[in-house]
Amino acid sequence: PTSAPTTTAAPTTAVDAEITLTADRASASTEDLIRLEGVLRPMVADAELRVQQSVDGIGFVDFPVTATTRSDGSFGVWVRTGRVGSNEFRMVTDVDGTQVISNAVVVQVS
Repeated sequence: PTSAPTTTAAPTTAVDAEITLTADRASASTEDLIRLEGVLRPMVADAELRVQQSVDGIGFVDFPVTATTRSDGSFGVWVRTGRVGSNEFRMVTDVDGTQVISNAVVVQVS
């Protein structure tokens, strides 16, 4: 008798990884707290994500805040900025040596 072939799931690669990001508001005053929340899929616990910011479309730079994922891949972090204008925030992490970048969320700061 022959046994049925077994299959195993392919390992997760950076190509499979995705970060989804949301902000709790679309506008804020300078120095207001802004809540950024999201999920890293597939679920990875204790992954460190860096916040990046772009103001008025001028390139993304690292923001001095990081977040760590929970066991279900979710994360949340508070940010505040004094930069007036259209502020875009995104999250960045490395998976298997490849950079994974979230969608950007826009908060108009006045």
